[in-house]
Amino acid sequence: MLREGQIAPRFSLPDAEMMLVSSAEFKGSKNIILFFYSLEDSTDCTIKAIEFSEMIHDFRIAETAIIGINTDCCGCHAKFRDKYGLSIMLLSDTTGKTCNAYKVWQKKPSNANYKWKKCIRDSTFIIDKKGIIRHILHEPNPVGHAAHTLDLVQSMSEPSAAA
Repeated sequence: MLREGQIAPRFSLPDAEMMLVSSAEFKGSKNIILFFYSLEDSTDCTIKAIEFSEMIHDFRIAETAIIGINTDCCGCHAKFRDKYGLSIMLLSDTTGKTCNAYKVWQKKPSNANYKWKKCIRDSTFIIDKKGIIRHILHEPNPVGHAAHTLDLVQSMSEPSAAA
């Protein structure tokens, strides 16, 4: 299990336009809000994505990139982005390698025959400019999640009271 204070696993995944986005390109210059979600167009995912998009200017001021990841294809991400006018990055992890590295897989019952399916546990990782995981939020309330993560990012750059 990943913990706060650990180095964030690296990733390099295609976005909705099939352009590779690598975590390495942000190191030293931007914090990252990395949120994993199970289904596009689900209520919780849509709320989070819209709220992050509505606050994108505030995140840019805080030198923070917003990246959503799930196992859907790039075309699915493009349709989801365009449907809601999203301005955040959506990356496709069709192999599940990045989901595995961030340990966001979970098993859920799939039907009455007691079969299980593997799916993504909604999780948000706040990664600082040095590539260190500063906060981990599992299954956050989608309403207000963007504002909460912005507060956490802003508190990372504030001088400590002990200084």
